Amino acid sequence: MELIQQFQGTLNHGFRGNVIYSFHLPGNCRALSVALSCDKEQFLHKDPSQELISPLYESCYGKSSSRDEIWNLMDLMNAEIQLCLMIDGQFVGNVHMPGAKKELFISSDKASKGCIPCSALKGTAKIIINVFQVLEGTISYNLEIKGDFRHKPSKSFLSDQT
Repeated sequence: MELIQQFQGTLNHGFRGNVIYSFHLPGNCRALSVALSCDKEQFLHKDPSQELISPLYESCYGKSSSRDEIWNLMDLMNAEIQLCLMIDGQFVGNVHMPGAKKELFISSDKASKGCIPCSALKGTAKIIINVFQVLEGTISYNLEIKGDFRHKPSKSFLSDQT
């Protein structure tokens, strides 16, 4: 696969929202691979401060938090990050599995889990990085979009249901 576009960025503490990248897809693209790599998605430390977690817990659950409730919350992710792809205004896929790397693959007859096979891989592609609040520190990310102009899909992250 050939690199079509590459983007990098940083999500700051407290950020919640979307980061959107739009770009032109070459008309002869037969398969598309999108990979989002983050430097971290988990909390950095396991001894949370009351100042970090209490306001979040209270806003989510409407009550103050105990030490045990804070520890349980620390086992969750620092931020939930999802990767969505639209082509010419049409939904093509959304990937939201946990982990520091999210990948999707699209071709006319194959698609990774959470995605739809698509034969019209041309026009304006819009990649939306959905971020559900960065709770601690910053998160750096790298987004790579690759196109296959010969159509040899990698089986490494394809759905069994295609």
